Amino acid sequence: MEKIFIKGKRINLRTPEVKDAESIKEHAQDKSISKYTVHIPYPYKIEDALSFIKKNREKLEKKEEYGLGIELNNQIIGMVSLFNINYKNKNAELGYWIGKPFRKKGYASEAAKIIVGFGFNKLGFRRIFAKLNHENTDSAKVLERLGFKYEGRLRKHRFQNGRYCDELRYGLLKEEFG
Repeated sequence: MEKIFIKGKRINLRTPEVKDAESIKEHAQDKSISKYTVHIPYPYKIEDALSFIKKNREKLEKKEEYGLGIELNNQIIGMVSLFNINYKNKNAELGYWIGKPFRKKGYASEAAKIIVGFGFNKLGFRRIFAKLNHENTDSAKVLERLGFKYEGRLRKHRFQNGRYCDELRYGLLKEEFG
Protein backbone atom coordinates (compact mmCIF):
# COMPACT_ATOMS: atom_id res chain seq x y z
CA MET A 1 0.00 0.00 0.00
CA GLU A 2 1.18 3.48 -0.85
CA LYS A 3 1.98 5.53 2.23
CA ILE A 4 2.15 9.28 2.08
CA PHE A 5 4.47 11.36 4.26
CA ILE A 6 4.82 15.12 3.83
CA LYS A 7 7.16 17.03 6.12
CA GLY A 8 6.01 20.45 7.30
CA LYS A 9 7.68 23.14 9.37
CA ARG A 10 6.11 22.14 12.71
CA ILE A 11 3.91 19.19 11.79
CA ASN A 12 3.96 16.32 9.32
CA LEU A 13 1.13 14.84 7.30
CA ARG A 14 1.05 11.09 6.92
CA THR A 15 -1.16 8.12 6.22
CA PRO A 16 -2.74 7.02 9.52
CA GLU A 17 -2.01 3.47 10.68
CA VAL A 18 -3.64 1.10 13.16
CA LYS A 19 -1.13 2.21 15.82
CA ASP A 20 -2.68 5.71 15.58
CA ALA A 21 -6.19 4.57 16.56
CA GLU A 22 -5.87 5.55 20.23
CA SER A 23 -4.51 8.99 19.39
CA ILE A 24 -7.24 9.60 16.80
CA LYS A 25 -9.91 8.49 19.27
CA GLU A 26 -8.51 10.73 21.99
CA HIS A 27 -8.42 13.85 19.82
CA ALA A 28 -11.71 13.24 17.97
CA GLN A 29 -13.46 12.81 21.33
CA ASP A 30 -14.82 16.35 21.36
CA LYS A 31 -18.42 17.44 20.85
CA SER A 32 -17.38 20.48 18.80
CA ILE A 33 -15.72 18.23 16.18
CA SER A 34 -18.91 16.22 15.82
CA LYS A 35 -20.90 19.45 15.76
CA TYR A 36 -19.07 20.83 12.73
CA THR A 37 -18.22 17.69 10.76
CA VAL A 38 -20.61 15.42 8.92
CA HIS A 39 -19.07 11.99 9.52
CA ILE A 40 -17.53 12.07 13.01
CA PRO A 41 -19.81 10.71 15.73
CA TYR A 42 -19.86 11.66 19.39
CA PRO A 43 -18.91 9.91 21.53
CA TYR A 44 -16.03 8.70 19.35
CA LYS A 45 -14.95 5.16 20.22
CA ILE A 46 -11.82 3.14 19.44
CA GLU A 47 -13.93 1.06 17.01
CA ASP A 48 -14.74 4.27 15.12
CA ALA A 49 -11.03 5.08 14.82
CA LEU A 50 -10.14 1.56 13.62
CA SER A 51 -12.97 1.57 11.08
CA PHE A 52 -11.95 5.02 9.88
CA ILE A 53 -8.30 3.94 9.40
CA LYS A 54 -9.38 0.89 7.38
CA LYS A 55 -11.78 2.87 5.14
CA ASN A 56 -9.24 5.68 4.75
CA ARG A 57 -6.62 3.19 3.53
CA GLU A 58 -9.07 1.66 1.02
CA LYS A 59 -10.00 5.10 -0.36
CA LEU A 60 -6.33 6.08 -0.61
CA GLU A 61 -5.48 2.90 -2.53
CA LYS A 62 -8.24 3.71 -5.04
CA LYS A 63 -7.15 7.40 -5.10
CA GLU A 64 -10.72 8.37 -4.13
CA GLU A 65 -9.64 10.33 -1.08
CA TYR A 66 -6.43 11.55 0.52
CA GLY A 67 -6.96 11.53 4.29
CA LEU A 68 -3.77 12.33 6.16
CA GLY A 69 -3.06 12.47 9.85
CA ILE A 70 -1.67 15.68 11.29
CA GLU A 71 1.36 14.42 13.21
CA LEU A 72 2.98 16.30 16.07
CA ASN A 73 5.52 14.60 18.37
CA ASN A 74 4.74 11.18 16.83
CA GLN A 75 1.00 11.37 17.55
CA ILE A 76 -1.98 12.17 15.33
CA ILE A 77 -3.61 15.36 16.64
CA GLY A 78 -6.13 15.75 13.81
CA MET A 79 -6.88 14.93 10.19
CA VAL A 80 -6.81 16.80 6.91
CA SER A 81 -8.32 15.43 3.71
CA LEU A 82 -8.93 15.98 0.05
CA PHE A 83 -12.15 14.17 -0.85
CA ASN A 84 -15.12 14.36 -3.22
CA ILE A 85 -12.42 14.27 -5.89
CA ASN A 86 -13.44 14.95 -9.46
CA TYR A 87 -10.50 14.08 -11.70
CA LYS A 88 -12.31 15.15 -14.89
CA ASN A 89 -12.89 18.68 -13.58
CA LYS A 90 -9.64 18.65 -11.56
CA ASN A 91 -11.13 19.64 -8.23
CA ALA A 92 -11.55 18.31 -4.70
CA GLU A 93 -13.04 19.25 -1.37
CA LEU A 94 -10.87 20.12 1.63
CA GLY A 95 -11.81 19.00 5.12
CA TYR A 96 -9.98 19.00 8.46
CA TRP A 97 -10.37 18.72 12.20
CA ILE A 98 -7.91 19.16 15.03
CA GLY A 99 -7.95 18.14 18.69
CA LYS A 100 -8.94 20.81 21.18
CA PRO A 101 -5.53 21.21 22.92
CA PHE A 102 -3.94 22.02 19.53
CA ARG A 103 -6.36 24.66 18.28
CA LYS A 104 -5.47 28.32 17.75
CA LYS A 105 -1.80 27.43 17.33
CA GLY A 106 -1.69 27.45 13.52
CA TYR A 107 -1.51 23.67 13.09
CA ALA A 108 -4.78 23.43 11.13
CA SER A 109 -3.65 26.25 8.83
CA GLU A 110 -0.27 24.60 8.25
CA ALA A 111 -1.87 21.20 7.58
CA ALA A 112 -4.44 22.69 5.20
CA LYS A 113 -1.74 24.63 3.33
CA ILE A 114 0.38 21.49 2.93
CA ILE A 115 -2.46 19.33 1.59
CA VAL A 116 -3.74 22.10 -0.70
CA GLY A 117 -0.23 22.39 -2.16
CA PHE A 118 -0.18 18.60 -2.58
CA GLY A 119 -3.53 18.77 -4.37
CA PHE A 120 -2.41 21.49 -6.76
CA ASN A 121 1.20 20.45 -7.36
CA LYS A 122 1.16 16.63 -7.11
CA LEU A 123 -2.42 15.72 -8.05
CA GLY A 124 -2.90 18.44 -10.67
CA PHE A 125 -6.10 19.99 -9.31
CA ARG A 126 -7.13 23.42 -10.55
CA ARG A 127 -9.64 24.17 -7.78
CA ILE A 128 -10.07 23.13 -4.16
CA PHE A 129 -13.22 24.01 -2.26
CA ALA A 130 -14.60 23.71 1.26
CA LYS A 131 -18.10 23.56 2.72
CA LEU A 132 -18.75 24.41 6.33
CA ASN A 133 -21.45 25.08 8.89
CA HIS A 134 -22.04 28.83 9.11
CA GLU A 135 -21.33 28.77 12.85
CA ASN A 136 -17.83 27.36 12.37
CA THR A 137 -16.06 30.72 12.34
CA ASP A 138 -12.65 29.30 13.29
CA SER A 139 -12.66 27.10 10.20
CA ALA A 140 -13.67 30.05 8.01
CA LYS A 141 -10.66 31.98 9.38
CA VAL A 142 -8.32 29.11 8.44
CA LEU A 143 -9.66 29.13 4.88
CA GLU A 144 -9.47 32.90 4.53
CA ARG A 145 -5.88 32.89 5.85
CA LEU A 146 -4.97 30.48 3.03
CA GLY A 147 -6.56 32.73 0.40
CA PHE A 148 -9.84 30.86 -0.10
CA LYS A 149 -12.59 33.11 -1.41
CA TYR A 150 -16.09 33.11 0.04
CA GLU A 151 -18.34 31.88 -2.79
CA GLY A 152 -21.75 31.74 -1.19
CA ARG A 153 -24.20 30.66 1.45
CA LEU A 154 -26.71 27.86 1.03
CA ARG A 155 -29.51 28.63 3.45
CA LYS A 156 -30.78 25.79 5.66
CA HIS A 157 -28.84 23.36 3.44
CA ARG A 158 -27.39 20.99 6.01
CA PHE A 159 -29.29 18.99 8.64
CA GLN A 160 -26.89 18.75 11.54
CA ASN A 161 -27.29 18.36 15.28
CA GLY A 162 -31.06 18.08 15.00
CA ARG A 163 -31.62 21.25 12.99
CA TYR A 164 -31.06 22.82 9.59
CA CYS A 165 -27.97 25.01 9.27
CA ASP A 166 -26.67 27.30 6.58
CA GLU A 167 -23.67 26.02 4.65
CA LEU A 168 -20.87 28.35 3.59
CA ARG A 169 -18.87 27.66 0.43
CA TYR A 170 -15.25 28.66 -0.11
CA GLY A 171 -12.99 28.02 -3.09
CA LEU A 172 -9.36 28.44 -4.11
CA LEU A 173 -7.93 28.31 -7.62
CA LYS A 174 -4.42 27.04 -8.30
CA GLU A 175 -3.29 30.44 -9.56
CA GLU A 176 -4.48 32.06 -6.28
CA PHE A 177 -2.48 29.69 -4.08
CA GLY A 178 0.60 31.32 -2.58
